[in-house]
Amino acid sequence: MLHLIFVTSLDGVVLDRIGNGDAMVFMESAVLRTLKNSISGQQLSKLLDYSRAYVMAEQLTACGIRVDDLVAGVEIINTDDLVDLCVKYPVIHSWT
Repeated sequence: MLHLIFVTSLDGVVLDRIGNGDAMVFMESAVLRTLKNSISGQQLSKLLDYSRAYVMAEQLTACGIRVDDLVAGVEIINTDDLVDLCVKYPVIHSWT
């Protein structure tokens, strides 16, 4: 499953739904949850043991976030990559 995450807080409801082999794309203000020094970042780090996480490059730039600020393992993608992910994962859930 592909999870498009727009929410700024990663509560248990979202985290509990991330399964083995799932992918998450953090979009809009949710990119702040991929920062390695945040509480959400610590939770995200654990999820990366069995899932994949992505952030949109243009949204990192808009928020002034550097690659070094991200949780290790979070991948940076562009719009074309997002389209590829949407094709790869037949089930998509948006968290807004």
